[in-house]
Amino acid sequence: MQRYADKNYLTSSIKNNIRPVFPLFCENMLTTSIFIVVFSIKYYIFALTKCINYMNENIISASAFLTQKTFSEFMGNDIWLHNSVKRNTRQDVPLKYEQLLIILPLRGHIECSVDFEKYTCTPYTIGLMLPQQTVQIHSISEDFQSVFFHISSEFLDLMKQNSLNLITLYFKIKHKPLLPLSEEENLFLLNCYSLLLQLIKSANFPEKQKTALSILTTAFYRIESIYGKQATFETVKKSRKQTIFENLNKLVSIFYKKSRNVKFYADKLFVTPKYLSICVKEVTSKGAHDLITDYVILEAKAQLKNTSKTISEISDDLNFANPSFFCKYFRNNTGMSPIEYRSL
Repeated sequence: MQRYADKNYLTSSIKNNIRPVFPLFCENMLTTSIFIVVFSIKYYIFALTKCINYMNENIISASAFLTQKTFSEFMGNDIWLHNSVKRNTRQDVPLKYEQLLIILPLRGHIECSVDFEKYTCTPYTIGLMLPQQTVQIHSISEDFQSVFFHISSEFLDLMKQNSLNLITLYFKIKHKPLLPLSEEENLFLLNCYSLLLQLIKSANFPEKQKTALSILTTAFYRIESIYGKQATFETVKKSRKQTIFENLNKLVSIFYKKSRNVKFYADKLFVTPKYLSICVKEVTSKGAHDLITDYVILEAKAQLKNTSKTISEISDDLNFANPSFFCKYFRNNTGMSPIEYRSL
């Protein structure tokens, strides 16, 4: 009986002692969590403010970049900045980048295609190319000069965590990879570039990755605002046929490896194959089948030139029944065999 009483007393004593401690523990945890969040926000604002203050104090003109020597700077595998132009790049050969590519031209022009759409990059424009988009260089003027950003997919993932809505921005870039810039917008982005370049060159800069993240986030917020401004000027109503063509283009960019059949896409757009071809022909003067073929051939060329895959592996990737059928398809549409094209 005494043992039972002692046990009750002990239990009661423990409960009485723990009761005030638990709320205190929770309160300390909450305070700590709030402190961490506030500190993180303050650090980000501090870094951002330092970037903006530095830019205001060290504004450089676009012409200052023209006098710079050729440079190429890396921040690990995350960022690559350079101003070198490969004039010996074989024209019209499809290229694919693993990173996001940003071009800010300073002089001259470069003519290129991004996913079959032709663009001319000149000063006071910005070109943006997403990872895995197909790019073809058609011509580069003799006086062309530009600065280039290459940003890895892993670093872009970090930027997503920084509250930047990259998914929305990706759709805007895919729809319109070339934007005109005002003089002030151009200067702002060039100064972001200059600040990032100096940061990468600094050997012992503390928190280098976080500061680079702040600079690029600032630049991307500005790019997003430029897209928003451009959208207000693009209120022209599209015809039904233009809308169908644009939707087809999006579908083909997703499914061209799965199907080369016009009916497959017509069914997804709830129209007949004949009407789909009429819509495409009216907008582009090509048929729907030609559009699908263009995507397949461009991807085949890109893999032949940019990878070490065998013909059989490329054939499988593009969903051909066998390599022989792929070779015949390629020859019919290019006038040469895959091996002949690879050896050019």
